[in-house]
Amino acid sequence: DCGSETINDFMCSGKLVVNAQDDKIFKFSYTLFPDEGKSTVSQMIQKYGIPIIDADLLAREVVQPNKPAYKLIVDHFSKEILLEDGTLDRAKLRSIIFSDETQRKILNKFTHPYIRREILKLVIWYWFTGKKA
Repeated sequence: DCGSETINDFMCSGKLVVNAQDDKIFKFSYTLFPDEGKSTVSQMIQKYGIPIIDADLLAREVVQPNKPAYKLIVDHFSKEILLEDGTLDRAKLRSIIFSDETQRKILNKFTHPYIRREILKLVIWYWFTGKKA
């Protein structure tokens, strides 16, 4: 029933895709812009004990100091994009990649393989531990 704040609402909006692979495993994927309700959907799903794999969170993890993607990013964009504590200056990096499509594609090339790897590791972990992700 569309119209109330439920998972169905997001399905009605066309922003939530549900793939039933068999009668026990479901994959939910949703892509929303900021402030469109990703956290709300995640909370609704977690109420049912379904694990969440948050690609945004993983994207932050793979660019931490001493991670391979971090090294690629710093080597390409220079240390000018670092804060004093050695972490990425996300605002400075954001201004670079949103003003230059080529630089955005380079950043994605550096990060996406590591994000996908972390997603795969979590899916395998959930499968081995009996959780359905």
